[in-house]
This record gives sequence, structure tokens and C-alpha cells, in this order.
Amino acid sequence: MRLTRIRHAILLVLLVAAPAHAAERDVVRQAMEDELARSMASLRMESLEKPYFISYRVDETVNLSVGATFGSLTGSDLTRGRRLTVELRVGERGFDNTNYFAMTRSMFLGGGQQARLPLEDDYREIRRAIWLATDAAYKDALETLAKKRATLQNKTRPEELPDFAEQTPAQVFDAPPGPPPDRGPLEALVRDLSKLFRTMPQVSSSAVSLEWSSTYTRYVNSEGTRFARSEPEVDFVVRARSFASDGLPLRDFTAFFARDLAGLPPRERLAESVRALGERLAALQKAPLLETYNGPVLFEGEAAAELWSQVMAPALAASRRPVTENPQLDALFQRQGSLSDKIGARVLPRFLSVVDDPTRSRAGAEILLGGYSVDDDGVPASSCVLAESGLLTGLLATRDPAPGALKSNGHRRGSEAVPSNLIVTASASLADRDLRRKLLELAKANGLPYALIVRRISDPLLLPEQLTPAAMMAMFGVGGESQPLPPVIAAYELLPDGREQLVRNVQITGIGTGAFKDIVAVSAAPTTTTLPFGAGGSVAAAVRRIAGGSSGALPLISVVTPSLLFEEATLKKPVEEVPKPPVAKHPYFAK
Repeated sequence: MRLTRIRHAILLVLLVAAPAHAAERDVVRQAMEDELARSMASLRMESLEKPYFISYRVDETVNLSVGATFGSLTGSDLTRGRRLTVELRVGERGFDNTNYFAMTRSMFLGGGQQARLPLEDDYREIRRAIWLATDAAYKDALETLAKKRATLQNKTRPEELPDFAEQTPAQVFDAPPGPPPDRGPLEALVRDLSKLFRTMPQVSSSAVSLEWSSTYTRYVNSEGTRFARSEPEVDFVVRARSFASDGLPLRDFTAFFARDLAGLPPRERLAESVRALGERLAALQKAPLLETYNGPVLFEGEAAAELWSQVMAPALAASRRPVTENPQLDALFQRQGSLSDKIGARVLPRFLSVVDDPTRSRAGAEILLGGYSVDDDGVPASSCVLAESGLLTGLLATRDPAPGALKSNGHRRGSEAVPSNLIVTASASLADRDLRRKLLELAKANGLPYALIVRRISDPLLLPEQLTPAAMMAMFGVGGESQPLPPVIAAYELLPDGREQLVRNVQITGIGTGAFKDIVAVSAAPTTTTLPFGAGGSVAAAVRRIAGGSSGALPLISVVTPSLLFEEATLKKPVEEVPKPPVAKHPYFAK
């Protein structure tokens, strides 16, 4: 009888534990592990090289997106997907199939092979999809290695560097993300906020969007690295457009980013931001055009962060010239904007230092959203000192060795090194009043009747209709020292008596990486700004972005920076052709 009771107790424990054990079993990861072991053991074509490295990354995304305009919903979608990326290398670490640029399909995928996986946890079907993607990646790797060897028979390698750096295996596991929120309240929120534009006849078009997303990434490689990373994100973006009396377009936006819905501002503050957007456009309609200005410019707050993101940050990523058989492409790569050859040189004023730290979650009271636990190479996140007392001391690096960065410091996000939390500190600074006084003194010394303050610069990633040639070049990050920036949203003439005059349709030129070492002063108080990062110092990465081949969404970065006073910059009205405004008035206001 006692034995029977013991057996019943054991059976009860097993029945209770079975569901928990089943929940812990990760079918996707098991399929990745099993196919990886088989591929490393047996994948070989005749007498050709076998892979020396394979990694599988599966990004499982859930995306809830709602949008509205003028009080009506324009979209409400819940999507889910699983995408596999295979990275396969043949040859050896010193010389393999990577760091070679040719117009092939793998070039658009960052050197990897991608495939969609089934959404259901069907082990056999997932294995089949991984097997086919691995086979395609292996054949492509062999072909690329042969082309690379053939190209180098007639030319030398642009840089004598190994193709792949060694890395100690790591294992990092985040908990899986929770379910998506109920879309009903989100639909009501964007509908009500977009309805506020019904009181703004100055706005010709507008859109309010809210996107909740979660990405759960599983990664395994043949060296023993394993990770599971959870990346939740909430984006709230409002875009609006208007026209000045002379027909030139006026655009503005407001955006908030968070890790969950609770991290967004309360409803009334969101409504205030929408109303403020309308007021800014109304003011711009009445503002005069700026004629060409050459002189000192103060970039305040958000504009300073945009300047770091669009000009300097891309150049702080380690970059190498790939082997290419095309002379035109080779010439293009030589003009890349990376500061790889400036290690030890002064790139900033002596009073500025820069650190990129994905391990930080706060800067004072401000939340930083650019951090992560492990990068896309499986390298644990770590802080990187980029500049100290004006001298360039390091670069953001991946496992692809580059001049000045032979080893990874855990900054690969997508196909390249990307900043996370970029923090600029100053050993000497000025109070805001003294900074403006310094600005006016510089303008007077140049014989100018006023100085210029820039407070906001357009973000082409948040205003997609604004992809003018200048904006596209800024997103590519390939313009070098003459790189044009997207148009300015908010610029002001600062008069000697302290008054400010808003000006519109301003384009910045003449600010490249070299201009940063001539910053003459910065503010005492820093500003923290979070924004999507789409620029990059790699031409290959730029081509992949425009072709839609980069994996995953654009990463968020947080920039902590003081305001920046440049002694010399050029601002002028745009020269590109612009569309004419609508002939008739907005029908809602045409009475």
C-alpha cells in the first residue's frame, strides 16, 4: 500500500512538472543547435574548403502598428515573423570569403544568407529551412572566395588585415518578451490625437503613429557562443506638413521612444506635443527666408544630438576598405568617412571626451535606450572610450578587423558597428547666457549683424517623404567633409539685443567631421536625445540599407551632449526643386 502511494505521488509530480518542462523546451533553438552540429561535421563540396565558422541568428518579431490622420484610422496591423540569418565563412581567419564587395545577393544581406522560418514550432520544418539556407550560404561563400582570390591576382589587398578576429565564447540569456498589448486603446489614442489637427488650418497633411514591437533573438555559433536577447520598443511619432506663402514646403515632427507603453509620456503631454507641432508650423509660415550665412553657429539641445548622430557618430565606427574588382567602387570606398586613420590624433577640442556605453541605462535622471546585453556577433556589451581630451582613442568595432580596431568591443548591430549610448562630456563649459554672449562676440568679429542658433534638424528617418538628395547623402554617411545635412526645422537669428527671429527653409553645409575639432565652446547642461540611427560610415552598409537588405529595424541610440558652438558654418536656403503646393484649400477648412 505504501509503495502504491509513493508511485502515485511520483506520477503526480511528473504530471505537474510536465507542462513546465515542455514550456522550457525551445524547439527553434534545438533545431539551430542540431543543424549547426551537422553542418560543421559534414558540409563539404568535393575537394573544396569546408566551413571554419557558422552562425545562426533567428530574429522573432511581433509588431503592433496603429496610425491615424485627421481623426480617422489609416492602419491597425499585428504582424509576427521569424527570420533566419546564416553567416558562413570558408578559408581561414586570415583570409576568407568576407570583406569582398561585389554586386551579388549576399552583398545586400551583409555577407549572410537570410530565410523566413515557420511561425509554428515545427522542428522538422525549421530544420529543413535552416538546411537549405546553410547550403545556399556555403555555395555563395565558395564562389565569393574564388572571386576574391582571382581579383587579388591582379592587385594587392588595400589593407593587410585578417578577415575575422578571435573571440572568447559567451553565453547570455534574456527572458522571452511578453504578449502584445490590446490594440483598442492604442487605436483610440492615435485617433483622438490626430483629431487635434482639425483645429489647425495651417497643416496640409499630418499623421500620428504608434508602434509597439518586440524582437526576441536566438543565436548560436560554431565557437560555442549562445545568446537569447529580448528587445522591446515603443515608438510614438507625429508628422505634419505645410507650405509657406512662396510655396516652399515646411515639415516638422515630434517623437517619443520607450521600452514599454508605460515609458511614454501621459496622454495630455502627448496632446500638448501635437498642439505645439501645429503652432511651430504656423510660426514657420510667417518666418522669413534666410539668405546665405557664413559665421558662428550654436547648435542647441536636440540639434547638437542630431549633429553627432548624422556627422560624427558614423565616422567613429571602425571601417576597412574591402577588396573589389570594380575601380569605380574602389574609388568610392576610398572616400569613406571613417576616422580609422586618426587614432591618436586630435578630432575634438581638448575639453571634450566621448564614451559609448551600451551597459548604461541612465544619465542622471534621463533614461538611455541605446543599450543591450550582447551585440549581434554574440560579444557582451562593453563601454568604449572613443575620445579623451580631444584625442581619438578608440573606435566602435565588430569582429571584422579594421585599422585602429583589430578586436570587437561589442558594437555590431545589423551589418556594421553602431553606437549605443553616446555620451559627450566637457572639462570646460559655459552657462547658457555666457554661451550666447560668446556667439554674438564671434558674429561681431566677423562683421555680421546677427548670429545663428539651430535648435532642431530634420531626421530623414522620421520624415521619409523628405529624402532629398542631401538627406539621402546624410543617411548614407558617405559625403566626407562636404556632406550636406537634412534641412533645419528650427533656426533663429540672434540679434545683439538678445531678441530671436525665426527663419525657415535653412540648409546646413560645410560641417564635416573635421569641423568638430574647431568647436569653440559648449554648454554646461547636457541634453539627452533618443533617435533612430540610420547613418553609417560603410558604403556597403549604405547600399544594403537602401536596398532593404539590412536585418531588423533601425536601432535606437541615445546621445547625451552639451550644446555646441562652431566658429564657422554655412547656412543657406535650399536649392533643390520643390513640389508646388495644392491648388485648392484643405476641404475641411474651405468654407
